[in-house]
Amino acid sequence: MSESSGNHKHNQNPRNYFLSDIPLTRAINIQENMLKEIGFSDRKNTEMVPLNSASGRIVSQDIEARFSSPIYNTAAMDGVAINSLLSVGATESIPVILKSCGQYEWVDTGDALPDWTDSVVMVEDVEEIEDGNILLRSPVGPYQHVRREAEDFAAPELLLHAGSKITPRDLACLGASGIGEIPVIRRPKVAIIPTGNELIPSGHKPQPGQVIEFNSAVIAALCKDWGAEVDVLSPVSDVLDEIKDAIVCQADSSDIVLVLAGSSAGSEDFTSEAVQSVGSIAFHGVAIRPGHPILLGNVGSVPVMGIPGYPASAEITADLFLKPMLELFDSRVIETRESITAELTRRLSSSMGDDEFIKVTLGYIGERYVATPLSRGAAMTLSMSKADGLLTIPAAKEGFEKGEKVSIELLTSRTLIDKTVLMSGSDDIAIRLLEGEVQSQFPDIRLRNSSVGSVGGLIALADRSAQIAGSHLLDTETGKYNITASKRILSARDFKLVDFVGRTQGLIFRQENASNISGIQSISENNLNFINRQRGSGTRLFVDHLLASQGIDPLEIIGYEVEEYTHWAIAAAVLSGSADVGVGIYAAAQANALQFIPLGQERFQFVIPSEESDDIRVKAVISVLQSDGLKRSIEELGGYDVSLMGNIAYET
Repeated sequence: MSESSGNHKHNQNPRNYFLSDIPLTRAINIQENMLKEIGFSDRKNTEMVPLNSASGRIVSQDIEARFSSPIYNTAAMDGVAINSLLSVGATESIPVILKSCGQYEWVDTGDALPDWTDSVVMVEDVEEIEDGNILLRSPVGPYQHVRREAEDFAAPELLLHAGSKITPRDLACLGASGIGEIPVIRRPKVAIIPTGNELIPSGHKPQPGQVIEFNSAVIAALCKDWGAEVDVLSPVSDVLDEIKDAIVCQADSSDIVLVLAGSSAGSEDFTSEAVQSVGSIAFHGVAIRPGHPILLGNVGSVPVMGIPGYPASAEITADLFLKPMLELFDSRVIETRESITAELTRRLSSSMGDDEFIKVTLGYIGERYVATPLSRGAAMTLSMSKADGLLTIPAAKEGFEKGEKVSIELLTSRTLIDKTVLMSGSDDIAIRLLEGEVQSQFPDIRLRNSSVGSVGGLIALADRSAQIAGSHLLDTETGKYNITASKRILSARDFKLVDFVGRTQGLIFRQENASNISGIQSISENNLNFINRQRGSGTRLFVDHLLASQGIDPLEIIGYEVEEYTHWAIAAAVLSGSADVGVGIYAAAQANALQFIPLGQERFQFVIPSEESDDIRVKAVISVLQSDGLKRSIEELGGYDVSLMGNIAYET
């Protein structure tokens, strides 16, 4: 196919801002102008769809009733249809008798009334006597218990305006008016072209250098939510001519073409060159994070977007640029997300000059919403999944302070957020099981945990940005867990300690290092590469206590300053070979088929401020701790003692 075939005309003066940093507002303005110039909206046209397939579609022209509803007078009750004049004068003492021959007719609800009748007497008010005659003891008025012709609407009354989105409720009046097919705007067709030599399908384990291709699933789902039809192509190699051919081919049969990845400035990023060679570029690079290398161009009247390859970037850029394009195509108004004001649980810094979009989790505590920022980064898929809302840091700001009130665009319903229990502190796989059991036993309550370490969890309680803290902080002087630290950090709040699990901490390592590891001292003695937990975590304090007890200087340990935030990340680092040894729980080692040497038992407890323990959401969590099913599930992981789970161990 040549560049000039169909609508695909090459622009002799392409607008090319290659990997620039144009402001978001300017990029949006450029997009709007480009879509007008190429006649993008002119591509839409009408198609007829059957009534049972019309819900959610956009009406392309005013729709008038074909028939009135009801189309004739119908009975609104079961009973007898009569002419109301025949009942005049009926009383209890002097009833009126109507003969079966021509003075009444039995009808059911919805039946058409005979032309000579104008009322219905309910069956309860009818007395049958001999010879099929009936007796009435009270008069009825005209059109009593009758749905009159055109009572609902009269043809050709306007039922829906052009541009209306058809709802399931609209189908009732459309159907009642005798309309079997509806004129609607054709759905926009979006072609998604994943690119990359390294891509493999979901469900396969990637080898070094390979990447699972899942961005197309995310973007396709968004497109469908926004009313588009989607065609996802098989991945195209990082070969310029192949990408060009795919763009031209899809532009011939689609309304929008999306090229996934390849829009940055790497040696195998050909999207910009491909679009430039068959069409023109409106902009390439916008001052946003994530999503900086977004590209917009066109092939004839077909917009082409180069969407960054990282999932968070892909989602943000699709929301900012693709969604408005789909709105414009069929004149639909995609539902605007609700926004709330929330208090930030920690400081957020940002480089000026870029609009930055931060995912947050949300909860409702102490008569206000609190927002906890999730991990930043264009590749953070778990943050995408956990996010309740989106915080925008404008290009002109350097960030927000802890406790500052900010506007959050909701990604989750406010109802679900209001039912959320916020937990903060130490992380453990057993907490995932607890979250699942809470959801199973209390479907309307959600438990969300933020892994910030034991000390971080207690600070969150002190700041009233969490309701429960998971902690395993040992007081080396008393030998007790969590009491001393909780009293110090929660000095202004009464609290209780509720037992969760006893668990075994130990050294996690690969079999190949078994001969070099016998205890904590082996790390420095054999120059092993260590992976540590973050400052403030109970495990980090446990490690420091062990090192101090054996007189080991942390500076002698290679990798002591390298940190991870969960036991599972420790195990993954060891398994991958990026570290030789780390300290974590037995369950993490067992799940990854790694070796384990126990170093000690610890007591993992939940710290709960006394006033929070009366919250119905928190009570639900505490009740789940006492369930046998949860205890069995945690025991099966190995390395856990659940004998005290749910007990109140201490209370101020």
